[in-house]
Formats: sequence, C-alpha cells, structure tokens
Amino acid sequence: MNNLDNCADFRELYELYSLGLLDASETERIDEHLAAGCEQCRASIEQALLQNAILSGTVTLVKPPAHLRQRVLAGFGEARPRRNWFWAFALTAAACFLAAIGLFLQNRELQTEMAQATRRNALELARVADVSRILQAPGTRLVTFGPGAAPHGSVFVHAKLGIVMVAGTLAPAPAGWNYETWIVPASGAPRAVEAFTPDANGSAITIIPGAVDPNSVRAVAVSLEPAGATLQKPTKVLFAAAI
Repeated sequence: MNNLDNCADFRELYELYSLGLLDASETERIDEHLAAGCEQCRASIEQALLQNAILSGTVTLVKPPAHLRQRVLAGFGEARPRRNWFWAFALTAAACFLAAIGLFLQNRELQTEMAQATRRNALELARVADVSRILQAPGTRLVTFGPGAAPHGSVFVHAKLGIVMVAGTLAPAPAGWNYETWIVPASGAPRAVEAFTPDANGSAITIIPGAVDPNSVRAVAVSLEPAGATLQKPTKVLFAAAI
C-alpha cells in the first residue's frame, strides 16, 4: 500500500479512486482524508469523476475479440478467459458516469443558489444605500403619523430622491394577506408600490425611489391585500401619512 499522509500522496490515485479500482485500505485512507474536510482533494476527485463520465459518455465501448482477451489473460498466467470482465468494466463506467452526473448537478444547484443569494444581497445593499441617501440628504422632510397609536411611524420625503416610510407596531398579516404600500395622488386612483412583511418586532421599511412632486402626491398609505390579487385600489386601508 502507498504511504498516504497528505494531498500530494493522493494526487496519483484520484483517477483510480473515482473508478473504484483502489484496494480497500487505500480507499479507506482517502475516505478518511475527505471526511476530514480537504476541499482541494474533494474538488480533484469530483473533476476526475466528471472526466471519466465524459469519456464513458463519448467513447463507444467495443467488445474485444476473444483471442485478444486470451492473450492478455495468458500473460497473467490465466489461460481461461473470464467472461464477465467486460461487463464489469462497462457497469463500473456507467456507475461512475451516473455518480459524476449527480455531483455535477449538485454543484450546479449549489452555484445557482449562491448566485441567487448574491443577487439578493446586492439588491438589499442597494436598497439600504437608497434609504440611507434619502434619510441623510439635505432637504429631506420628516412627517410622522399615528403618534401614541398602533401602527405609527415616520415618512421621509425628498423632492428628488424619493420617499422612505418607517412603520412600527405592525401586527403580522393574517393568513392569505399581505401588507401593501400605496402612493395616493392629489387626483386619480392610488398606485400600488410595494408589498412587504414586517419583521418579528412589527417594524417595516418601504422605499419609493424617484422624484416626488408635492403638488401631485398627497399621501403614502398602507393596506392589507389578499395574496396574489390584482391590485387596482386598496382593499383595507390601515393608515395614511399625508406628505
């Protein structure tokens, strides 16, 4: 058995390990090494599995002639050919191919989840930056609503950057309902802006980016709406903050 102590000792055995051709002791040592959390060796073995899968999927298996098998086996002192070795190899290749495909799909799923999480984080960071910009900008007006009542909060209005509403003491929305923020114009129908879910403390922040014309926008309102409904007007208005 090889002296397997570190990653360098395993490097020449990745292909044999991925094909299941190592002896039990070598396989056990590599399994223990991977279980210890060596990501470098795990990645190399996954690559070996993938390469074997590609080869097994693109190379046509040709049954060798009987006389060739006999000559090869005779070289090892075995005159009678073993009839099952070809199919054993084919089954091993197929098993490696399926295992590699499984690992490949798991890796793609993990990459997709990481990409989605990265996009969500990027959007959240951009949202936080927009909120901070409005709250700190010179010329931002503060309007409070519902003091001493539930819910209550503040609305920050900047004529060029937009509106931020900070609400507190909101109860969880009933099952099958969502909170919705609306812009109430001076004339015409209200416009649905953003659905939101309060946190565990009943707090929520809504941002409405873009220029705000005080002559055309009268208030910001919050309502409860049936989940999945097409919103044309508020169903159940909870409060409105005049701006």
